Amino acid sequence: MPRGLAVSLRFRLIARVANLLLFSLVDHAVLAFFNASWSVRTQVHAMLLAGRQTVDNPVGQLQSSHAPERDLHALIVALRGNRHCASVGQLPIPVSDRAQSPAVLKE
Repeated sequence: MPRGLAVSLRFRLIARVANLLLFSLVDHAVLAFFNASWSVRTQVHAMLLAGRQTVDNPVGQLQSSHAPERDLHALIVALRGNRHCASVGQLPIPVSDRAQSPAVLKE
């Protein structure tokens, strides 16, 4: 009764354990990848919301200010170095405010 290729019990056991370890490694790597991507997405969303709130409150107060150009300049200076605003890339100031005081925004 020829069986084809005869493989020892030891080799089969080692091969099965190696396959199990390899599968476990790949499975955990995939789970870690999806968990990390979800975590980064959550962090970026929270950072953008914090940046938006940091800017929206003072910008809303600019509309009722007696010296909006001076207050806008003070706001820009105060927000320099703020990691939430820097991550957005630019301050979300309405275009109408930019058109009225372009020299203030360049500083």
